[in-house]
Amino acid sequence: MELHAQCGSDFNHVNLATCWSRLGRVRSPGERRWLLSDDGARLVALREQTRERVCTFRARQVANTAHALAKLALRGAAWESLWSEIDRAVLACRSEFDPQGLANTAWAFATTGRAAPAPFEAIGEEAARRVCEFKAQELANMAWAFVTAGRAAPALFEAIAQESSRRVREFNPQALTNTVWAFATGGHAAPALFEAIAEESAGRVHEFDPQGLANTAWAFATAGRAAPALFEAIAEESAGRVREFKPQELANMVWAFATAGHAAPALFEAIAGETAGRVRDFNSQALANTAWAFARAGHAAPVLLDAIAEEAAGRVREFTSQALANTVWAFATADHAASVLLDAIAEEAARRVREFSPQALANMAWAFTTAGHAAPALFDAIAVEAVRRVSQFKSQELANTVWAFATAGHAAPALFEVIAEESAGRVREFKPQGLANTAWAFATAGRTAPALFRAIGLEAAGRMGEFNPQTLAITAWAFAAADALPIPSSLFDQRFACRCDALADEFSVENLCQLHQWRLWYESERGCSEGLPGAALLARCGASFRASEAQPSRLQRLVAEMLVAQGASVQEEVVLEEGYSLDLVVHWRGERLAVEVDGPSHFVGREPNGATLLKRRQLKHFGWRLVSVPYLEWNDQDHREKSKEREQRAAYLASLLADAAADPDSSLGASAAAALGVGEVREVGPKRAGKLHAVGITRAVQLAQLSDEEAERIAASAGISSKTLATCVLNARQLTS
Repeated sequence: MELHAQCGSDFNHVNLATCWSRLGRVRSPGERRWLLSDDGARLVALREQTRERVCTFRARQVANTAHALAKLALRGAAWESLWSEIDRAVLACRSEFDPQGLANTAWAFATTGRAAPAPFEAIGEEAARRVCEFKAQELANMAWAFVTAGRAAPALFEAIAQESSRRVREFNPQALTNTVWAFATGGHAAPALFEAIAEESAGRVHEFDPQGLANTAWAFATAGRAAPALFEAIAEESAGRVREFKPQELANMVWAFATAGHAAPALFEAIAGETAGRVRDFNSQALANTAWAFARAGHAAPVLLDAIAEEAAGRVREFTSQALANTVWAFATADHAASVLLDAIAEEAARRVREFSPQALANMAWAFTTAGHAAPALFDAIAVEAVRRVSQFKSQELANTVWAFATAGHAAPALFEVIAEESAGRVREFKPQGLANTAWAFATAGRTAPALFRAIGLEAAGRMGEFNPQTLAITAWAFAAADALPIPSSLFDQRFACRCDALADEFSVENLCQLHQWRLWYESERGCSEGLPGAALLARCGASFRASEAQPSRLQRLVAEMLVAQGASVQEEVVLEEGYSLDLVVHWRGERLAVEVDGPSHFVGREPNGATLLKRRQLKHFGWRLVSVPYLEWNDQDHREKSKEREQRAAYLASLLADAAADPDSSLGASAAAALGVGEVREVGPKRAGKLHAVGITRAVQLAQLSDEEAERIAASAGISSKTLATCVLNARQLTS
């Protein structure tokens, strides 16, 4: 700098480029700070002189100057005019560059974040033509530079791939790593190159530094290139050196192995032990990726997950939306409790829900549901956002979202409505699992969606051979719970029966129980016989359903005790011939009544879920007078004085029993009233109408089958005018036709 101050006016193009080259080699932190202090004021004279003279530079001087500027990180508005002149100089002498000059210039543009489309295009064309002249390090640097700058150059990458594959033995470890990193990051398929580098690197992993090991594994995983011998060698080498790895390198390593699906228990154990004590050094992305990797690999690491949970809970604002989704997914998948972390993520995600992609929204809902962690505010926010962007969701995301809401018992009618409409037109995009889960979710949530069920029925019928035991059973159960008989009923035909019989030995107990409930609906409620599986499978279904052990709840026992105190004869957990277990069978004032005590798991929001509606409907179909005791209504009888509370609850139970005993045709009466709709059941009374409405309009088919005499009898028992019911029957016949 002193020399330039004294005689800079005499510098020619060689002197100027040499001056920059020497400055670019300054490594002392103190000297660099001095050189670049005051926004680079000491370099202004040299910068301006270079800007004026760069047009006279030869290719070598252009490359050296650009390389030095990049090493000194000289960029921004003050340096734009000089860089613009360098752009023009590159184009002017493009054919004069040697391979090192081309690689260094590309590296300089990439390092400073300079777009420079024209110079990059010129360098790429020139390098592709002369790739055989490049040294191994120059090939690696060229690939790294173009990818870092985001410049597509397929011809150049094809040439580098062919040349590098042939010469991998000339590459040092860093060049090997940089090359595969560049091809993986740029998405350039080069199977021969990856195979050659995998073979070369596997025998030299001891030469790689921790960053090289991590980046090489990351590159092969990202590119989706299987390299078991290389991964095995990296795992063995890295496990003994984990203390040398930086946090980002540890995170990248486990991410790569999990993504590649390569089991490395010793490596994961070593990294878990090392990472647990260093989580404070990890950034938010590394925390999320580490948790995700251990969950994805199925490697239990409770101490590590506890440490990540504690660290991440206080830093959720640093996480991207994707990192939040990945973190909660990881803890849910690993089945690792972390209530403080999940509460923090739920609050943060609800506040930033618009930042989430459709996939992240679906994954977030899935994860909280799978973890069994209630997050009502988050689910409300997800529902609102998903309604707004439903057309952007992929089929799998639609299915996962409704599955999560239904399983969590979170009511979201607007969300289900738009997903029903969106999914009905896109059923061909769904996999069998998605079709089954979607039908199951709507049935479980008690959401009627005739068009959706019709579309699913038609699509599933044509793809019956793709369905496995689980999806067969789930789909059948969903149609039964929703009381949605496909029209035409092509879904449950001989193909369905044959498929069930072919997979008979693979059904789980839960699946067998679902098929039994479907059979009760299909054969008994609907009067259908075609499409029934063989007798042996049906017998197993019935036996499994009857063998299901009931778990009486505390509320159920309390209700039973109170009924006994009122003089009723009570039997608990009575198994019927059809296989259902009744919570209570009560003999009361000469009447035999079924009492179902419905706790929180029986509801979606405040409405009965699909399983509850199905059981109620089928019990009534089999002639039972049914009394439902919802926990919500039971809790409404709370009183601060225990004696009065007991009196209120006793009176409440007595009123329920009296209503059921006085209504011998409660099943058909309920169906008729429910099908009328709220506007036409006003004569029934608001209390009774509210109970009957839960039966659902899907029972309209029963109305269509009523004779005039039956209709008059039901009208009298339900307190509905004959004229109104006759109109309802006519409408029901038109609807079902």
